Amino acid sequence: MLLPPSKNAAAYHFHRLWGQEGWRLREAGQQSCWDAKGGQAWFDGVIAGRHCGWNWFEGANGALGRPDMPTPTWPLVSAPALLGTEAGIMAFCREATGAAEGGPCPWTGLEGGGCGGFDNELAHRCARANQNVLRITSHAYERRWDMCQNLEWLTCAAIGRLPGQGGATLHFANEPSSLATKWFDKHVAPGSMAFCDQCYTASAVFYAEVGPEPMPGPPRHATPCLS
Repeated sequence: MLLPPSKNAAAYHFHRLWGQEGWRLREAGQQSCWDAKGGQAWFDGVIAGRHCGWNWFEGANGALGRPDMPTPTWPLVSAPALLGTEAGIMAFCREATGAAEGGPCPWTGLEGGGCGGFDNELAHRCARANQNVLRITSHAYERRWDMCQNLEWLTCAAIGRLPGQGGATLHFANEPSSLATKWFDKHVAPGSMAFCDQCYTASAVFYAEVGPEPMPGPPRHATPCLS
């Protein structure tokens, strides 16, 4: 239930992230993303790792983004899961591949070595940096991004079942201790994105991943502790 943020604004905003449409804040009375995906049956599938073998780069340019290409060609034997803000992840993967900001991306296959936008560059650079990241830009209904999709990827990472992960290894591009939870509500407050008065930002997702609030869900099962 969504209650007014009279006592705990962070908890209130945390629960507003779980709407049926990614990047839009959930309003009181609206169903959650897990309701649309099957409720308890969806949570059971998440815990069982039902979709861990998906291509979590789907939508990127070239073979990397094909839905039938679940495992990228990793440079090393195993690829740990990398969490952080978008800017932090991009900086990590650029440094790991020796790339300068704004440098060409000839491996994307785009004319002139173009990078194809932020999402495409992040996907390709992190795959080349041997990092498992979540960067789905597909518009297919079952795989389009929302916070439930994010929880599914995070659970797969926690149990070590992402494609090529090779074990339950996670690390961070931004130190979780650097986050001040008092700023969490400011990252998801209405008007925080120029094109939408009822949206939340990518930074809010990282706050939700490592913050102190429990993951939401039906009362019958507890979801894995991921923070």
